[in-house]
Amino acid sequence: MLSAREKSDSSVGLRLLNVDHRAIERLIEALHLAMALGERAEGTLPLLRQLSDLTRTHFALEEGMMTATGYPDAAAHRRSHQHLQQQLDGFIALCCRGQVILNQNSLSFLFVWHSIHSHREDARYADWLVLRDARIRQESIAPSALSRPFA
Repeated sequence: MLSAREKSDSSVGLRLLNVDHRAIERLIEALHLAMALGERAEGTLPLLRQLSDLTRTHFALEEGMMTATGYPDAAAHRRSHQHLQQQLDGFIALCCRGQVILNQNSLSFLFVWHSIHSHREDARYADWLVLRDARIRQESIAPSALSRPFA
């Protein structure tokens, strides 16, 4: 876990997730730059595929963590992931057919979706996990151990 001082704008407080979040942000930034430079769909396709692969892997990691820890909102979180992955797959399919050139709307969607998702939904999970772990630590201290005199 990260301390509050270590948290950045892209941080949700879990290093494992933060690394991927930052890599996703860098790919979205690279797509913005490619668009600004007038890159054609074929030129952005490798970046879109990288972004899709990374998000798919990242989502599997998050969903696995949520399942393993019993996160109560895991199903809704998974649906949110599926929505973005469908959008990315759609962008890729259109690029492969030469039917889409990335524009401000599509890139804004990716940026805004990622920002909102990581700052709200992923942060909610991270906060829940911290509280859950604190509760488990507290419950693991037996009351009788607290009442024993020090030797």
